[in-house]
Amino acid sequence: MNRGFTLIEILVVIALLAVVTLVIANNMVGMQGRERENEYENYKMRLESAACSYIEKMDYSDKKSECKRNASSESCKITIKNLIESGLIADDMYNPKEGKVVGDRELLDDYVLVQYVRGEKTCTLQE
Repeated sequence: MNRGFTLIEILVVIALLAVVTLVIANNMVGMQGRERENEYENYKMRLESAACSYIEKMDYSDKKSECKRNASSESCKITIKNLIESGLIADDMYNPKEGKVVGDRELLDDYVLVQYVRGEKTCTLQE
């Protein structure tokens, strides 16, 4: 009586282990991609929220009223530099899409467009 496994049985087990390993590895890569997307969405939301707060703090100036009158106006563009200078965001805030901090010169000119449509304010990051 033989007390071992045949070569075919061992090869089948190795093949099954390889398939299971590939499935697990593929799921892990997909989770990392979704995590990066979530990080970027959070980044965008923080910038847009900061820009909406920035425009609300501008009650004393004409910037908010100009923005309400003319949505395509330059006054409706709140740059990252404006947000950093006002203290609403930190200059070391990380942009996961670009792999840089917002204080980098390349990102300082990105802006959030603030628009008023039927009295409703929307803030959208423009890159």
